[in-house]
Amino acid sequence: MSAASSKGACSGRKGIDQDATAKAAAGAKMAKTPAPGGGAGKVWVNEDTKIYHCPGTRYYGQTKAGKYMSEAEAKAAGMHGANNKTCS
Repeated sequence: MSAASSKGACSGRKGIDQDATAKAAAGAKMAKTPAPGGGAGKVWVNEDTKIYHCPGTRYYGQTKAGKYMSEAEAKAAGMHGANNKTCS
């Protein structure tokens, strides 16, 4: 098998699943440290999706278009919690 081209790998099964490989790589990118500035009483608001994330959850401080604010401020701005859950 050639690692650079993925040729020869699983040739009887149509090679390596490039979509699965890309999804796994994208998931690995989310394993970074949260954006600075969060903490007690703050939620991470994804401004694109209008969803806020609670401290300790997977996407807290992780999405590209986001910022920290209080949960009350997020609700007043029309946001809702991930899976329609509240943090407090």
